[in-house]
Amino acid sequence: MGKIGCPIPAAAYHRFRPVKSRRECVDRPWIRTPTRPFANEEQVATTSSVQPMEEDTPPNQQSFPSAPPVNMFMNASHFTISTQNNTFISGDSYTVIHNTRSSTRLFDYMREYIATGAAHNSGERCDAPKCHPETRVAVQEDIFGWIDDGGADEPGRIMWVTGPAGTGKTAIAASIAEACHGRGLLAASFFFSAFSGSLNRRLKRSFVATLAYQLAHHPGLQHFANKLLASIERDPTIFTKGLQYQAEALLLGPLRDSRGLRDKAGPKVIIVDGLDEVEVERLNGSSLWNGAERTNENDQVEILSLLTGLAQDPSFPFQILLASRPERAIEDFLSTSDNDIAYKIFLDSQYNPDADIELFLKAKFSFIRRRYGLSPSWPGQTAIHWIVKKASGQFIYPATVIRFIMNSRKLPQAQLDEIMKLKTGKRGRSVGAGGANPLAPLDQLYSHVLRASPDPKLAVTWLRLIYCIPDAPAVFWKGFFETMEGEANHVLGNLVSLVYLPPSEEARAPFRFYHQSLGDFLSDKARCKDLFVDDDALKSLCAKRFTHILKEIDRSSSV
Repeated sequence: MGKIGCPIPAAAYHRFRPVKSRRECVDRPWIRTPTRPFANEEQVATTSSVQPMEEDTPPNQQSFPSAPPVNMFMNASHFTISTQNNTFISGDSYTVIHNTRSSTRLFDYMREYIATGAAHNSGERCDAPKCHPETRVAVQEDIFGWIDDGGADEPGRIMWVTGPAGTGKTAIAASIAEACHGRGLLAASFFFSAFSGSLNRRLKRSFVATLAYQLAHHPGLQHFANKLLASIERDPTIFTKGLQYQAEALLLGPLRDSRGLRDKAGPKVIIVDGLDEVEVERLNGSSLWNGAERTNENDQVEILSLLTGLAQDPSFPFQILLASRPERAIEDFLSTSDNDIAYKIFLDSQYNPDADIELFLKAKFSFIRRRYGLSPSWPGQTAIHWIVKKASGQFIYPATVIRFIMNSRKLPQAQLDEIMKLKTGKRGRSVGAGGANPLAPLDQLYSHVLRASPDPKLAVTWLRLIYCIPDAPAVFWKGFFETMEGEANHVLGNLVSLVYLPPSEEARAPFRFYHQSLGDFLSDKARCKDLFVDDDALKSLCAKRFTHILKEIDRSSSV
């Protein structure tokens, strides 16, 4: 590369010139950095020498000789200088990061289109769950092993962490993101949330722009920021276009243009959590797009298609960690041969969640005992085992119990007793001393998932009957429930994060509730609210189905 001359203003010279010793600063305290701005940040001159700055006169009016002219790049090699509304100088001895002007301009362009609350460390997520210390160690080790290896031994560059609702997927993703951020491995993160007050965290529209903005602010991707700004200035309307067009202009294009300038030790992974919580955008209250009905699943699959396309592009250097519930649309997309994923982690008993839950509970109860000065024998191993059993391997249950015990004006002993005495009365009303629902966060999750069924009421009716005879094979229930072939998969297909649906080759296997507490929820009118199905409705359905089956048998016999 040819040598390029560049004037370094006095302020810059003073800021970056080496200080010979700490003593020099102590003996000459009147020396300070001038506050005057650069004369012309974008000026390019023909000389590389720098005129010495004038130092302030010391208090005793002593005069000192001026410093001789200094060449900032004397004996330097392998350095570059770029100026286009920025100054970026890098070399073996000097690094001058571009000034804040480009960063400000980038934010001005993008502020309307990014979801600032979706980042792993955003203020909106300050209370978001993370893994308790010493828990979920095995699964985190698996994930970090994949990140460190770069997915080299796997068929793709995407890892999918999935499992039933409440298993702690978001907590694991958040803990991995925080650790990767500390190690400089995190390129960007996006945490979708159906419960967020921000639309941008529930819809797809801000996804690509948010990732691009985070990449631009990573210390190891400074050149990417310049290329991104140039791309936006070429087409400021890019944010209103489809995701694939946005990905090309805001991600792939700038990455290609800055490929040779990227730090080899830069970030390695992008983390996307809560894909199953993406909602379709409604225009004027309608989900019709170009006259056709669009669903949440359509937008979720569109994002999946985008991510797999990025992972297969040679100019995209990052691995993708994806966390979501195993919803049918996501499972179907990722299980096809054309969309091979690098690695799938299903959060089930192989990761020994009961041991992690017990460890979590013991740590939290120890903290509560210290806060209230309680006996070391409280709450006892029996209570801990009861909560672990109720949790069924799902972290959301013990987390909800601990939150209820700690966030109350009542004594923790009374709060725990109320949880353990929570039963279903004859009329489907929860029996609790205080009248409040201590499991409200858990119920909110159950309600949210159940409403994903095309017929939530019918789904609840079927699930209540299945809960009564849990060992009956799936083929029996399909024969009993279905008025048309395939109806069971249609009604229950979107509830796979709550209920295991055996595949056709395992028809003799039973439906299985992932959460023991789901049966309690379905049987409790106060908790289930408008989704509640009472015993009379169950009896009515059973009578209709028995009558229909008997008629079918009679018709078959008479033929």
